[in-house]
Amino acid sequence: MIEETVFTAPISQLRSWSFISELAGYEHWHPNYRFSQLNAQATHAQLSLKLFDRRRARLWIEIDHINKPQGFGWRGQISGLFKFSERYEILPAKTGAEVRHIFELRGGLGSILGWFSRRTIREEMQEHDCALLKALKKRALRPPHGKAQLKLVSTAPTRGSAND
Repeated sequence: MIEETVFTAPISQLRSWSFISELAGYEHWHPNYRFSQLNAQATHAQLSLKLFDRRRARLWIEIDHINKPQGFGWRGQISGLFKFSERYEILPAKTGAEVRHIFELRGGLGSILGWFSRRTIREEMQEHDCALLKALKKRALRPPHGKAQLKLVSTAPTRGSAND
């Protein structure tokens, strides 16, 4: 079972990729995911997520799709019952970047679960995409990291004792 959503982000492809690939930042914008314990090679992390019944589950994921700035994704499995993968593909667009969000369920139980809960998965993906788009819009209002912000300088003459 594969579900896919697409939206346009108001910032560049590279800035979108940098935001999406920052796993520690998910707790600030993502409604369900919390990443922790990223290993030194940045190939595995612990993911805490809400499942369909809103209970939290913890599992290790493998970061298997690092293609700067075109994509980022991971895969995992829940106790051998089913496997899943989630990735973001980011393409340049006229007004920013086109973000393609892809979620896939595999395995015996994954196929059955995907068939019964396709609508729920699609709705949750749309909720995640709305949260991501909102966060990217906020990021678009800020200058890129490391760039000096513009300072307002008054051009009006100041009143001092020499002007009296």
